[in-house]
Amino acid sequence: MDSEKRVIVAFALSFLLLVIWRVLFVKAPPTPPKQPSATHAPAQRPTGAKGAPEKAAKPAPPKLPAPPKMPVAEGKQAQDITVENSLYRITFLQVEKKFTFGSDYEVHATVSVARDQQYVPVRVAWTGGIGDHGLPIKTQMSQTKVAYEKDGKLETTDQSKVKDELRQSGPVQFAGLEDRYFAGVFFPGSHNQDFRAGQQTWTPENWKDKEAPKAAFAELGSSVAQPISFRLFVAPKALDVLKTTSPPLTDLVDFGWFGIIAKPLFFALRYIYDNWVHNYGWAIVILTVILNMAFFPLKLKSIRSAQEMQRIAPLVKSIQDRYKQYKFNDPRKARMNQEVMKLYQEHGINPLGGCLPMLPQFPILYAFYEMLEAPFAFRHAPWIWWIKDLSMPDHLHIMGLPVPLLVIIMIVSMFFMQKMTPMMVTDPKQKRMMLMMPLVFGFMFVNLASGLVLYFLAANMVAIGQQLIINRYITPKKPPLVPESAAGAKVGVQK
Repeated sequence: MDSEKRVIVAFALSFLLLVIWRVLFVKAPPTPPKQPSATHAPAQRPTGAKGAPEKAAKPAPPKLPAPPKMPVAEGKQAQDITVENSLYRITFLQVEKKFTFGSDYEVHATVSVARDQQYVPVRVAWTGGIGDHGLPIKTQMSQTKVAYEKDGKLETTDQSKVKDELRQSGPVQFAGLEDRYFAGVFFPGSHNQDFRAGQQTWTPENWKDKEAPKAAFAELGSSVAQPISFRLFVAPKALDVLKTTSPPLTDLVDFGWFGIIAKPLFFALRYIYDNWVHNYGWAIVILTVILNMAFFPLKLKSIRSAQEMQRIAPLVKSIQDRYKQYKFNDPRKARMNQEVMKLYQEHGINPLGGCLPMLPQFPILYAFYEMLEAPFAFRHAPWIWWIKDLSMPDHLHIMGLPVPLLVIIMIVSMFFMQKMTPMMVTDPKQKRMMLMMPLVFGFMFVNLASGLVLYFLAANMVAIGQQLIINRYITPKKPPLVPESAAGAKVGVQK
């Protein structure tokens, strides 16, 4: 009997201690929302068959409070919304998160972790998840980069090159992840916050490959035992959006090596889009016409030089025939080159005169490529008919097969342009090689953005029109010059 009393007393003391600990140390959780009364509950829709007696419906679960609405009035800025989240555990661990949402793409956040009512160091992570999920996972991974700015210098690293964790101690102006069109960036709230990035394995839904992909992550934290405050910016990489942050994020839009050309081209293209046509495809066509008209004097000089080269081609051929029996390293070959250069000087021809005027167009072509690759404005921008996205390759599906129709039209236009334009080369082998160039360009362009193909096609069409005018009105074709020996032979035959 004594042992039974001791057990009862022990249980009673344990229960009393538990009640005292619950009252003194554990904070009560927030009260859940009240269940609506029956008078205001919505009517239940009958679930039984027609004419059959309805079964008693289960009571509806309590309604969650409606999400706060963001009032937006014309000419006024939306009010900020603050969301607080507190988590309490029996291990005396307290986690608090406070998020403030405004009318822009920034979220102001404060996160703290306390154990035994003492703050501990905190780290927060951004694991990506933004971007175009319609693309294959491997393509998404290849476009993801780690970006951070320190001491005013932007650094970007491809996800595939982050083998181990990338660490940067403070102060960091901003740091995060980006892909082709979107960015998720931390703005640290203090100089003692550091940045870390890396990769972690994850298994997507319906993944069948043996090797699971790796997703990039970015972390912001501090070794100091205190709450951390920061701003999180998650938005498309549109220049108008990126320039609103402090510091601005406009450098995340990379226009490449020829950015000094690509950026003005983009602003000119956007001006045409905003004020003239409201279609980026037609804006590319109009800008291409303007650029080709600006380069027309250089093109005319190049064509005239090519025509003069064609006139003296028989004379050059006769000189080459006189030295064709000598090897390439024979000193007499140098004499042949001297004779050819003397011939050019006599007729006032610069051998590079046909190429040099065209060189400025190559940076513009590459700048067009970079301009169409980077800005968010071209994402899902249509042109006409089957061209629905100027930032993606042209693959028109005919009978289930992808057909690059725009690329094929570009190749045909290049063949027409070659037939109409005088060639600088005189060697038959080189001519045949030049005739293969349209196919080479078509192979190169088949997987490039359709906007770039449209630019090249429009440039070809403008060049064909210019060549028609040049051949007809400006530089009439002159007969080729004949070597003296051949001219004497013809005269002898006539006698």
